[in-house]
Amino acid sequence: MQVFLLNPGRVAACTYTVMSEGFQIITHTAEQTAQWTRLIAANPARVLNVMALQPGQRNRHGDNSADIYPAMAAVKEASREGGKWWIGLVKAGIAETLCRNVEELCTFVHTLPNMPEHLKKEALISVRILLYMNHNS
Repeated sequence: MQVFLLNPGRVAACTYTVMSEGFQIITHTAEQTAQWTRLIAANPARVLNVMALQPGQRNRHGDNSADIYPAMAAVKEASREGGKWWIGLVKAGIAETLCRNVEELCTFVHTLPNMPEHLKKEALISVRILLYMNHNS
């Protein structure tokens, strides 16, 4: 299970670790990433479609915004490996999809109902830092 722990002043991406005083965000499991890796081979257009979903939206396959993280993890791996799966994504329009995502970048964080406002702000800042660090790794 992939877990991101966010703490002001320190951001770490790790596997199933718990830190005190940190925010814990579970984005997806290895099984979910494997599912989306298979979909890259079988239906690259579906993978691109899920990457464009907004919070609360579903597509005709029943995918929703919770599927974005494992889909992006599968795309990241395919981009590193290259080969026919990456070529399939390129032909399906991955460049356009990624450019549109950057243009429309919207970071959303689901928080607990009674979470204090200052913790919500810290969580949002930490998520943005994590996205920046993952993009530059």
